[in-house]
Amino acid sequence: MLAGINESAMYLNHSRNLRYIVIPAIGSALISLLPGPTFSRAITVGIATAVLNGTVLFVDSKVKKLGRDQRSTGVSKSSPTHPKTIDPSLPESLEKPKKIIQTKPKKVIPERPKKVISENPRKPDSPIPEQRTAINDQRAAASAAEWLSQSGITIKSSRQKLESDDVYDNLARFLGQNFDALQGFYKQIKWSLRNGRSINLSLASNTPAEISQNTQFLYMLRDYAFVLQKSRYYKDTKKIFAVPHNEGKVIDFFTGTWFERFVYLEVSALLAQANVEYDALVNCQLSLPGGHDAELDLFFLINQSLPLWIECKTGGYQNHLFRYSKMRSQLGISKKRAFLMILDLDETLADQLTSLHEITVVNQNNFRDKIEAKLDLNPWHWFLKG
Repeated sequence: MLAGINESAMYLNHSRNLRYIVIPAIGSALISLLPGPTFSRAITVGIATAVLNGTVLFVDSKVKKLGRDQRSTGVSKSSPTHPKTIDPSLPESLEKPKKIIQTKPKKVIPERPKKVISENPRKPDSPIPEQRTAINDQRAAASAAEWLSQSGITIKSSRQKLESDDVYDNLARFLGQNFDALQGFYKQIKWSLRNGRSINLSLASNTPAEISQNTQFLYMLRDYAFVLQKSRYYKDTKKIFAVPHNEGKVIDFFTGTWFERFVYLEVSALLAQANVEYDALVNCQLSLPGGHDAELDLFFLINQSLPLWIECKTGGYQNHLFRYSKMRSQLGISKKRAFLMILDLDETLADQLTSLHEITVVNQNNFRDKIEAKLDLNPWHWFLKG
């Protein structure tokens, strides 16, 4: 039956306009064949033609509707398990089945737990703010070592006085007090010790006073055998020729210990001038309360109660500012009595570093005045301040 419907649909789809020719022709033939008057026969044939034409139209519509249902489902209603039969005579647009679009299932995102916000939130990456509480560092102690031990600090060793100290002290004092004039010579000595080369320093652009200071320092180094005997000053060309001894004690002196000696001598003279009692530790090796080892360049205890800590650097201070700031709090010393002495540092930069870090930064030109003011050693200090 299904095959017959398909064939009828094909015939009607391709020959539907024939009814407008065949049915009128059949009507004309019937008019001539039927008996009776012509008018009556015409009415009878017209009614029959109308009925036949309506029947054809009804069948045509049903067949087309059944064909559309089959094409949309691809399977006949009577045989739902059989695939759709595609007629090769149908247009291409009717042969293609509808494209089925598959949708991806929605991804289920688990709900994040809610953050618990504390009353004082702080970013996890931000450093813990350093406590800047006032430190009461004035306490009675018989010596500098005893004052440190009261803070849980163990003294391991410190530099003791030697017979050769006078020689090193004379060189350190002369270099420090005339550093502006001797700065070029000092840098040449350090360069020579680092590279194993001789020194050829021109003093042609220096003043007579500066030339005198440089030559005097050269002769001191030669007399103490810090440089070779052939080292000399040529007056005609105003040049210094020198070959330093590449020995450990010479290298240690020029790479830092001279500066510590100079600062110690100047601070000791300042305290003696102020007529105060003091005890001092130099190059002190110690163990902090947490078990970490440390070294103090200079530590003074004034009048058996007032601490004064000084670190001395001839360069590379950037690596030490944060460490010294932290160590100051471990030592229990207030900022105004903790000093970082940096050779040839610009005074404006020194003040800026002091404002940024928890230690007072000074240079070789202003450290005396800074220490005197911080410790109130000047007898006229209160009068001038008032």
